[in-house]
Amino acid sequence: MSERQTNLLWMIWAVIGPLSFIVVYITNPPVMNGSFLAIMTMAGLLIVSALSYFRVRGTDIIVLQGISIAVFLIFGLFVEMALTQISILIYMLSKRLSREQHYKFPINSLMFLFVSIVSALIYFWLGGDIGMTQNSRTLDFIPILGYVLASFGSNQLFLYGLRWFLIKDRRFFGKDLFWELITIILMMPVGIILYILFFDMGIYGILIIAIPVMTLSIIFRMMNRSYEVNQLLQRSNQIGQQLTEKLEVNQITNLFFQSITKILRVDYLYIIDIDDQGKFSLVQLYEKSPNAVKGGQIKSSSGISWKVGYTGGSYRADKRKQWRHLSKGFLPRTAESVLSVPMRRNNEVVGVITAASESKYVYEKHHLMVLEIMANFLGVAIENARNYEKTKQESERCPLTNLYNYRYFANLLEGHFRNLTADEPFSIIMIDLDFFKRINDTYGHETGNQVLREVAKRLMQIVGQGGTVARYGGEEFVVYLPNAEWGDAFEMAEDIRYRISEEPFLTVSSLEYEEKEWIHLTASIGISTAPEQGEDSVTLIRNADRAMYSGAKKKGRNRVATYTG
Repeated sequence: MSERQTNLLWMIWAVIGPLSFIVVYITNPPVMNGSFLAIMTMAGLLIVSALSYFRVRGTDIIVLQGISIAVFLIFGLFVEMALTQISILIYMLSKRLSREQHYKFPINSLMFLFVSIVSALIYFWLGGDIGMTQNSRTLDFIPILGYVLASFGSNQLFLYGLRWFLIKDRRFFGKDLFWELITIILMMPVGIILYILFFDMGIYGILIIAIPVMTLSIIFRMMNRSYEVNQLLQRSNQIGQQLTEKLEVNQITNLFFQSITKILRVDYLYIIDIDDQGKFSLVQLYEKSPNAVKGGQIKSSSGISWKVGYTGGSYRADKRKQWRHLSKGFLPRTAESVLSVPMRRNNEVVGVITAASESKYVYEKHHLMVLEIMANFLGVAIENARNYEKTKQESERCPLTNLYNYRYFANLLEGHFRNLTADEPFSIIMIDLDFFKRINDTYGHETGNQVLREVAKRLMQIVGQGGTVARYGGEEFVVYLPNAEWGDAFEMAEDIRYRISEEPFLTVSSLEYEEKEWIHLTASIGISTAPEQGEDSVTLIRNADRAMYSGAKKKGRNRVATYTG
């Protein structure tokens, strides 16, 4: 919700709220049947009902209707409005809303004011009366039915206007329509019975009806808690399955962050890694506001995350006062509620997940349980991804030079040819080191390996992000240059040839007392460009190889040649 919309809502509430009470008090003053204690008892019932809300598909259903009908029939509209507003205020406070959600206070207050006034107007229009009279035993159900239907209809009308105001949603009936209707149908008899019992027994009648009302409230609360826990467990299981399907660590952590912020109220979220030496490092974070840490090593022996990682036990706090002695400046000052759980792999703590909210009393025990489950899923998923990445790298990389191998290079070319269009030329450069066998024979194979590693480094420096370098085999290398025509490839090939021939390689001899040697080297290079010089990967590589041998090797080496067909 935008700041402008929020300010407008508070202004409307500040004007309409007090004005409504003044007008109602003047036009329809309260009927003080019974004692002030009776009104307070009714207020208690309304508050209990308000706190016994339950959630359906993300929407809170509040069961106030039954008690509010009785309050209206006994004491009139003013008292019903006042007690309902107090109940809604306490309900909103129990939600522990964040600062960004404070707009819900005026929304709910205005909605219940609107419903109370419209329902009362319909009741009086149908000839209904309020207060305790001699005819109270013979209720006129037509006005009461009109009151109930008006309550339901005005509630839906207000929600329609609210949806249109906030998100331009023009659907009249919302997703909670069915449950609102069922709640009204179930609670209307409760209100009528409460009214009759109060007429017959006074305050004792309220106490009699309070027992089933409170019992229903407890049942609703338990249903709500059970439903919420089941929903969280289902969501965490689904997310866990999605995590284990990902094969890259970044994908896993990004999915985890996206998912956890949807099932928990999270303003700050941190994933902390613990290495083999016991060092704590922040590897990824989510922060609603840019207040704090951007990564790096966490000091040992300090903070909530260190405590959880060191002891292996989870931690939960309801407000900053409970954990500020542990913080050491890691969590932002605006954080209040905190959850922190260990991340395990093979029964060993290898990380910590710490979540925080800017609101107090946000996290309960079942939230801690869900985060522990998610942490276990995350630990397994990261381990699987790292093993996959390691295996993939080993299958794609040359272990000596850490360049891509021929298998990867061939697959890269085939993939490019499948998506090749006529206006997208690309080139490859084939490089063969001249007389390389002499280096192995003279200085030893370890020195030869040093030279190969240095050649690989130079090729990576020259090509950079402009292409892909691979070891073709032995002392041969190949470079893939996307979107490069012949002239671009020739220029880079000449640069490669010059850097190899003009800059000798410093090595340490493994044969005689580890003496340092400067080794001079040259290379023969061949170029071919697609699609003119190769319509598939095999042809393109073969033509670059022919150019290297026919145009460079046979013509004196240390030169660049292109395929002439």
